Amino acid sequence: MLLNETVEVQGAVPRWVAFAKASLPYGTNRTYKINPSMVLVINSTAEDEIGLGREWDHRPLNKTETHVSGSILRQLGILPNANQSIHLSVDLFDYLDTAGVLEGMTKEEFVLQQLESVMAFPVEGELARAYIDIPLTPDENGIFTLNSTQMEAVYNQFSEIIVNLTGVSLPPFNSTSVALNTTVSVDIASAIENGFANLNSTYTTVEATTFANGTIMVIVSYDFSPALDSLVNGIIELAVIQENYTVIDAIESPRGKWPTALGGVIVLEQAGVEALVNDLLNETVIFLADQLMVLNEALYNVTAENIFEIPARNVTFMLGNTSITVLIPTIPIDWNQVNVTMANFTNVTINEIELQINDTITTLLNSSVAISLNEYAFMVVVLYSRRMEMYMQGADGMKSEMIGFTNSISNDIGVGYPATFTSPVAAAIAGYSFLRLFLDQIFNFVTVVLVFLGAVLIYSLLLSDVESKTYEYGMLRALGMMQWVLVELLGMQSLGFSIPGILFAAFLASFAVMPIDLSFSTQAILLASLLGLLLPIFANIFPIKRALSRTLRDALDIYHMVQSEITVKIVKLEEVGLQPWLFFLSLIIVCFGFVTYYLIPYAFTFSNYTMFFTILVGILLGFLFGMSMISQVIQPWLERLLVLLLVWGTKKGAMMHLVNKNLAGHSRRNIKTAVMVTTALAFIIFAGSVFTLQARSIGEFIALIFGADVLVQTSSYSNPLPEENLTIYLNQQMTLDNGIVKDFTFVTFPLSYHPMVRYTDISNLAGFPSYRQYLYGVERNFFNAAYDYYYLPTELSSQFKYEKTSQGKGDAVKSLYDNAHNQTMPFEVEGIEVPPDIYATDLGQRRTSWLPPTEEVYKDYFDVIISEALRDASSVDTQTPLHLKMGYYTASYYRLSFRYLAKARALTAMMPTFLYSKYRAFAWYQPILVSMDQYQRLLEDVARGSSTVAPERPPMEKLLIATKSGTTSTQVEGLANDLSNFLVDDYTTVTDTQKTVRTTTTALSMLNLFFITVAAIAMFLCFFILWLSFTANVEENSWEFAVLRSIGLEANQVILLYVYEALCLVLGCSILGSIIGILVAVVLTLQFNLFTQLPFKFAFPYALFFASFGMAIVISLLGSFLPATVIRHKKIGSVLKGK
Repeated sequence: MLLNETVEVQGAVPRWVAFAKASLPYGTNRTYKINPSMVLVINSTAEDEIGLGREWDHRPLNKTETHVSGSILRQLGILPNANQSIHLSVDLFDYLDTAGVLEGMTKEEFVLQQLESVMAFPVEGELARAYIDIPLTPDENGIFTLNSTQMEAVYNQFSEIIVNLTGVSLPPFNSTSVALNTTVSVDIASAIENGFANLNSTYTTVEATTFANGTIMVIVSYDFSPALDSLVNGIIELAVIQENYTVIDAIESPRGKWPTALGGVIVLEQAGVEALVNDLLNETVIFLADQLMVLNEALYNVTAENIFEIPARNVTFMLGNTSITVLIPTIPIDWNQVNVTMANFTNVTINEIELQINDTITTLLNSSVAISLNEYAFMVVVLYSRRMEMYMQGADGMKSEMIGFTNSISNDIGVGYPATFTSPVAAAIAGYSFLRLFLDQIFNFVTVVLVFLGAVLIYSLLLSDVESKTYEYGMLRALGMMQWVLVELLGMQSLGFSIPGILFAAFLASFAVMPIDLSFSTQAILLASLLGLLLPIFANIFPIKRALSRTLRDALDIYHMVQSEITVKIVKLEEVGLQPWLFFLSLIIVCFGFVTYYLIPYAFTFSNYTMFFTILVGILLGFLFGMSMISQVIQPWLERLLVLLLVWGTKKGAMMHLVNKNLAGHSRRNIKTAVMVTTALAFIIFAGSVFTLQARSIGEFIALIFGADVLVQTSSYSNPLPEENLTIYLNQQMTLDNGIVKDFTFVTFPLSYHPMVRYTDISNLAGFPSYRQYLYGVERNFFNAAYDYYYLPTELSSQFKYEKTSQGKGDAVKSLYDNAHNQTMPFEVEGIEVPPDIYATDLGQRRTSWLPPTEEVYKDYFDVIISEALRDASSVDTQTPLHLKMGYYTASYYRLSFRYLAKARALTAMMPTFLYSKYRAFAWYQPILVSMDQYQRLLEDVARGSSTVAPERPPMEKLLIATKSGTTSTQVEGLANDLSNFLVDDYTTVTDTQKTVRTTTTALSMLNLFFITVAAIAMFLCFFILWLSFTANVEENSWEFAVLRSIGLEANQVILLYVYEALCLVLGCSILGSIIGILVAVVLTLQFNLFTQLPFKFAFPYALFFASFGMAIVISLLGSFLPATVIRHKKIGSVLKGK
C-alpha cells in the first residue's frame, strides 16, 4: 500500500464493516432467531505486524471460522469452541450503501446502471421507421372520412389501391344500397398496427401515427427492460451472501480492536471473505451471460424481410349500412404504390445489436473474476509512528500534530482523493481534556506533597545527625577544623542521601510495566536530579547554621540537651527594621491579588484551562497547607483529649500525667512529625474524597444525560427511530412474565431540526428579550420510563393537581395532557378571555386571511414546560403569558414565521435526558417541552407554510426504556441486541446507562489504588520522621527513662509511655488531616456542581481512609516502640551515668 511507504506511518491496514443477520444454521432443531449484527472483516496477520489491537488475544481465523461477541452467542444459544456454527446473511448492497457507493440510488437503479455499462448497447431503441403518404385528409383523431357524394369515386380509387397492394378485386360499388348521407370512416394507422401484430413480442412493438397532412409514421422499436428487470432481481438475490461459519471464541471485550460503540460484532478474516466474494462474482457473470443469450434469441427472428409483412386476415369496411369484408392474403405490401419513405431501417441495425450482445456474452464467458478486497476497502486504519508521543501532549499540541500527519497522508494519496479523515483516538482523548487537566494538576499536587514530605524528612534526618554529633563536631573544631571544612562535610553527607536515592528511584522506575514508552525524558531526568540534589542542600542549611552557631563550650558539653536550651538574642532597636514575616505576608497578599485580578481573567479570556486548573490547585494546595499549619494550634488540646481516652490501667493518673508531660516537652521536635502526618493525611483524604465525589458526580451526570436505564437514540433527522416496530416489540415484552421492560417513552427531535424550520424562540408577550430554544415533544408517560430523580421543578402552576412521580414530585408532563388548554392567567377571572379584534386600518382587517382567528389563538394556546433560566432572563413564570415564535422557510425559501400564545405549566432546573439550567447566563438554547399533539400541530403549520407534506407522526429522536428491578446486565444486553433488530443504519445507538456508569466505578477503583499507593509512600516517609523524632526523644530523655525505672516503673510501662505519646500525636494528626481533607474536597465538589447543577451527595473514601488510618497507627506503634526498645535492656546505672 502507498500509505505504508510514508515516513510518518507505522502501518496501514484495510478494514471492512457491513451489517449482517446472524442466526442458527438452517435445519437446527432449536428455535430460529435472527440477530442483526455488525460484521468486521480484518487481516489479523497484517494488524499484528503493525501493532493494531495489541491486547487482542484471539487467534487468526481460517476461511470458515469466526469470532463472535458473547452477547450474540448468548442470544442465539451458541457455545464457543464447541464445534457449533452460526449462519450469516450479508447483503453486499447494504455494504455498498453504507460506503456511499450507491449515492442515493436504490439497489435496482444501481444494478441497472452497471448493466447498461456492461452490455455496451442501448437498453431500448428503434429498429425501423417508415413514412406513408396517404392522399387523403384525416380528422383530428386520425380517421379518414368520405361523404356520400365522394363515395363511389373513392370506392373506385380504394379498389385500385387494394388491387395494386393485394391483387384482390373488390365487388363493384352498389349505389342503390348506399344512402346519400352515408360516410365511410377508416383508421388506417390502427389497421397497420393490427397488420404488424406478428412483430409485437416481449421485447419489440410497432406503433403507427397519423399526421394532419395524411402522412402515417410507422415505428418498430425494442425494449429490453422486462428482461433487465428479471436480470436485476437475479443479481440482487445473488448479492446476498448466505454462509455458515464455525464459532471459535466468544468476544467479551474488543480489547482495543474496535470501539465498543459497534455493539455485537462478528469477526471474519479477509482471505475467506475475499474468496467468497470472488465466487459470488463469477456466479453473477455466468448468470448475466445466460440472460443475454435469451435476449439475443428474442432478436434473432426480427429481419428486414418480414418486418412489414402483413399476415392473411379479413379486413372489414363499413359503407353506410353495407358491410364489406375482404380477405387479404399473406403477401408483402407494394409500398411503391402509396409513396412510402423508408428511414433508419436496415438489416445492419439489428445485426449490430446482435453482434454487440454476442461480443458481451463472449467476453463474460471468457473472463475469470478475481478481485482483491484491498482495492475496495471500506476504511483504512493508519497508525502514526509517533502516536504515543502525540497523545501524551496537550490538546493543542495533539491537534496540531494530527493535522500535520493527515496533511502528509493527503499529499501522498492525492489532495483530490475522495477520502474522509477521522481521528477517533484523538477525538476520544480530546473529550477527556478537562479530566486530563484535572488529573495532571492532582498528580502535580501529589508531587508537591511528596516533595514537601521528603524535604521535611531530609531536614529532620540531617538535623538529628547534627544534634547527635554535636560533641564530635565540637572536638573537630577544637582540633583546628575550619568552618568551611565542616560545611563541606555536611554537604557531602547530604549528597550521600540524594545520589543513592536518585539511582535507586531510576532503578525502580525501569520496572514500570505499561503499554506505552516510559523511557526517561530529559525533563523527567532533570526534575528528578534537581529535586534529589537541591532538596538535601536546602534542607542542610539550617542544620549547618545550627552546627556552626554552637560555641565550643556547648558543643563539648555532653550533658547539654536541645530541649532545655535557652537562647538569648540581643538586637539593637535601630537594627530591627521590617520583620521578615511581615514582608512575606505582604508579598503573599500581593500575589493573591495579582492572581485573582489578572491571571484568572486571563485564563478564561484566552481559554487557557491549564493555567486555570493550575491556579485552582495552587489555591487548594495553599488552603490545605495553611489549614495543616493552623491545625497545630488545636493539636495540643486534641492530644490531651486523646490521652484521656486512650490511657487505661491501674496507674492511669500517673501515666496520663507523664504522657502529657512528654507531649509538652517534646512538642518542639514533634511539630515536624505533626505537620507531616497532618499534611499527608489531609492530602490523601482530600484526593480520595474529591475523586469519589467527582466519580459519583460524573456517573450521575451520565444518568442525567441518558435519562433512563436504556436509551435508543439516532443522530439523523432523515433516519428517525422506527416507532411503530419498536412499540409493537416493547409492548410484547411488557406482557411477558419473564420480560424486563417496565415502561418506555419516545421523545421527538428538536423542532428546529426540521429542514424547513429556522428556529423556535420564546419570550414574554413584549417579545424582548427573546431566546432561541429547542422545542421537543414528549409523551404522557415520560416519567414512567425516565429517571425522575433528576427531575427538579422549581415552580408548578398552582391551578392544577398533579400526579406524583415515584420520587413524590408533581408530574408536569402528564399535566400537559390531562389539563391541556385549561390554564388561566391571574387577570382571567372567568376563564380564558378572548379580547376583541382591534383594527387600525383596512389592511389590518385583512389580517384574518393569513392569521388564525383571535379566539383560536387564545383558546388553542400552547402548554409548555420551560427552563428556570428564563425566569430572570425573560421575566416569565407560570403566571405570565408567553410568546412562542417559529421561523420557517416557504417553498421559495422566503423567511417567515408563525407566532403563538403559550403558557408555562412548569419551570424546571433539571430534567432527565434534557440539559436544563437554572442560571440566566445559560438561557439560550434551553429545552421547551410540549405534548405530542401540539408538536404535530406545529409540523402541520410548517407543512402548510412551506407547501410540504406533514408526517402522520412526529419523527422520534430518543426512546427511553425503564427496566424492572432486579434486571441483570446480561438481560439488558439481550434487550439491546433485540432492539438492534429494528435499527438498520449506523446513525442509531443503544446505550446501557448502568453499564456506562459502571465504567466510572472501574476508573475510580484504579484511582483509589493509586492514592493508596501514594498514601503508603507518604506514611513510609512519616514513619521515618516519627522514628527519628522518637529516637531523639528517647536519647535525650534516657536519663529520665532510667529515673522512672528506678522509682518503680517497669520497662514495658516506660515503653508504653512513648507508645501512648506517639498514638496521641498520630491520632490527633489523623483526625485533623481527615477533617481538612474532607473540607477541601467538599469545597471543590460544590464548585464543580455549580456547573453540573447536580444535587450534592457526600461520598467518603472509606477504603482509602481506613488504609491510611491503619498505616498511621502502625507507624505510630513502630516509630515509638523500636527506639524505646534500644535502651530497654540497658542497666539503670549505666543509663544514669550516660553510658
